[in-house]
Amino acid sequence: MGHLNYAQEIRFDRENDILYGALYVQTSGNERNYSGGIYMINTTTGAATLLTDVSDQLTALAIPYSSEPQAVSEINTNQVSVYPNPSNGLVNVQVSEKSIVTLFDLTGRVIATYQVNGNETISFNQAASGVYILKVESKNHVSTHKLIVQ
Repeated sequence: MGHLNYAQEIRFDRENDILYGALYVQTSGNERNYSGGIYMINTTTGAATLLTDVSDQLTALAIPYSSEPQAVSEINTNQVSVYPNPSNGLVNVQVSEKSIVTLFDLTGRVIATYQVNGNETISFNQAASGVYILKVESKNHVSTHKLIVQ
């Protein structure tokens, strides 16, 4: 095989660890003398095997490949509930497992940190009126919430 000049498309067969490519190679020193083909490339050795010659007329190639998901995990979006929002400084935090609740101002400074389990009311009375970020972190879940303190 001559020097590879360009590939129109490369596809990977992950089950067999093989690349398939529609490639053009220069067959001689003449810059206009090319040969096109479909090649199978062994990813371990790098060896390219010509499967079929398609000459210079190759304009489109499709190698169908479908990938089915192996598993789909459900995401539980109801693990954390923060209310009322806006708040007067008292906030109910409902969690499904033991969690750390951290209140940040908009510059990233930690205002307060609490440990909660289940449904608890937290007092943020020391926080001035404004917008804050409430981070709720458990063993398996992290969520952030915009909290407005009036």
